[in-house]
Amino acid sequence: MKLMVNEWRKFLKRRVLLLTIPILTLLTIVGCCLIVRLYIPKEIVKSNDLFIGLLKINLYLLMTMAIVYASSILTQELTSGTIKLLLTRPYNRHKVLLAKFGALTILMTATMFAFSIISYIVELIIYGSVPNITFCLKQSGINIFAFLISVMYFGAFALLVSTLINSPSMSTAFTLIFFMGGHTIWTVITSFLKISENNLLLYKIFPLQINDNLLQLLDMSIENSNGFVPSELFIALITTLVYTLIFYLIADFIFNRKDISLAS
Repeated sequence: MKLMVNEWRKFLKRRVLLLTIPILTLLTIVGCCLIVRLYIPKEIVKSNDLFIGLLKINLYLLMTMAIVYASSILTQELTSGTIKLLLTRPYNRHKVLLAKFGALTILMTATMFAFSIISYIVELIIYGSVPNITFCLKQSGINIFAFLISVMYFGAFALLVSTLINSPSMSTAFTLIFFMGGHTIWTVITSFLKISENNLLLYKIFPLQINDNLLQLLDMSIENSNGFVPSELFIALITTLVYTLIFYLIADFIFNRKDISLAS
C-alpha cells in the first residue's frame, strides 16, 4: 500500500499531465453543453442524452490520460535513474511493478467516477430537471466498469512496452496507436487476409479488436431494456482479462530480469 501511495504522490507532482487532460475534458464538456443549449432544440433531445454523451467523452479522454500516465510511470524512472533508489529499499521488483499497475488502475477509475458525478450535475444544471437517477446509475456503472477493464488492458500493455523501450515518448506513441488505431489496423489486416467479421470468432477476440468489441457489447447490453446480455459479452470480457494478465506477466518477467545498472 505504501508503494501505491508513493506512486500517487509522484503523479500529483506531474502538473502538466495532472492539469492538461482534466482541463481539456472540462472544456469539451462546456463546449458540448453550449452546443446543446444554444443550437439544439430541447424538444428533440431525449432524456439523459447529454449525460450519456458526456460519459463517452470522459471515457475516451481519460483513457488517453491513463495511457500517457501508464507509458511513463516506469520509463521515466528508468531514464532518470530513480528506479535504482526505489529498489534499494526492502521491496522486490514484483511489488514495485504491481504497485504501479494498482496505482494507475485505482486512480484512473476514481477519476472516471468523479467525472460521472460531474456529468450528472451538468445535465441537471443545463435542463433544470433531475435526470433519471436509476438510468444514470446503470449507465455510470457500466461505463466505469468498461473504463476499469480498458485501463487494466491498455495499462498492462503500456507497462509491457515500457519494459522493452526506455523512452516515455516512444512508449506512449506505441500504446496510443494500439488504443486509437488498433481497430483500423485489424480491419486492414482482415480485409487483406479476407477474414470475415461475421463468421469467425478470431476477428472479434484478436488483441487489436477485443477492447472495441467489448465496449460495443456492453453498449448493446445497456440498450436492451429487457435485461438481455449478449452471450459474446462474457467471452469478450474473459478474453480481455486473459490478454491483460498475459501482458502484465510478460512485463513482470522482463522487468525482473532487466539490467537497471545502465539506467541514467
